[in-house]
Amino acid sequence: KGAGIKRYFIDRSVNDFGIGSKIKDISEDSEEAMILMDEIPYLSTLSSSLAALEQERKDLEQSNDELLGKIENLSRPALFVEGSTDKMILECAWKIFFPEKDRSFDIIPAGGTGGLKALKQKNLINQLLPERAAIFAIADNDAEGRDVIKGQNLHTGGLWRQHANWVWWCFLKPTKEYLDWASKYSLPENNWSFIIEFCFSKELRHEAMVEGYYEHDNSIIHDIVKNWTIGGEWKQNEELYINACINNSDDLYYFRPPKANPYKIEFSKWVTRPERATKENFAAFKSILVGLDNHIESLTS
Repeated sequence: KGAGIKRYFIDRSVNDFGIGSKIKDISEDSEEAMILMDEIPYLSTLSSSLAALEQERKDLEQSNDELLGKIENLSRPALFVEGSTDKMILECAWKIFFPEKDRSFDIIPAGGTGGLKALKQKNLINQLLPERAAIFAIADNDAEGRDVIKGQNLHTGGLWRQHANWVWWCFLKPTKEYLDWASKYSLPENNWSFIIEFCFSKELRHEAMVEGYYEHDNSIIHDIVKNWTIGGEWKQNEELYINACINNSDDLYYFRPPKANPYKIEFSKWVTRPERATKENFAAFKSILVGLDNHIESLTS
């Protein structure tokens, strides 16, 4: 699609003179294109795929530009997170576990998983990194997060590892509550979907639901089931999962992602209020922040 783009149908056939080709311009006539291709819309499908890839390229390019601009302006170490709700929660967690210590790094929303992907660039990051600045990044321990950075043995979460371009990466570490749930229903590690809201206990999230600050996204159910590769136990777990989600009758119900808007924002505001900002509620973040603080001290001393 677009100005100057031409599409042609090439028909190769055998005739008295050997193999011949007929070329027909079908730039303007999509109906004829379908007829020529036996009514199978290969061209339409390919055009849609190319358009989607082009949009993905543009989005990533925009994310790159925005993120690299932030890096150029750094004056001290920075922790990049997926979004503003992650920033809100981690700022609160720092105050809980380091009440006497000023935070020596900035927490910067990257604009989602797509924004974090820009941190994978091998040369630009190191070239743009100001003196005495360092970059850290933390991502959800789900399929999208794990796709951002591969091969660093980070899937268990809670560990900081430095990538080839000097960026330090860490995934959220699943809580015992989540691991027990995953084990109970035979959910393999490559299907973990541990997001920042799951760092808080299901009891706390239930309390937020009762008060109207948290709700699950029902549309997620079948996507999770579809990707839940459990082998021989598939059918049993599929039925358990769907029934629990529909009837809200089991702990499975509490491990569905929240609705993006407005609940992610509202829950973050709710859970960071002073009466809930306790070491017990934010325990899942302690080892991550302690490790981060140790790395920053060693890098900047």
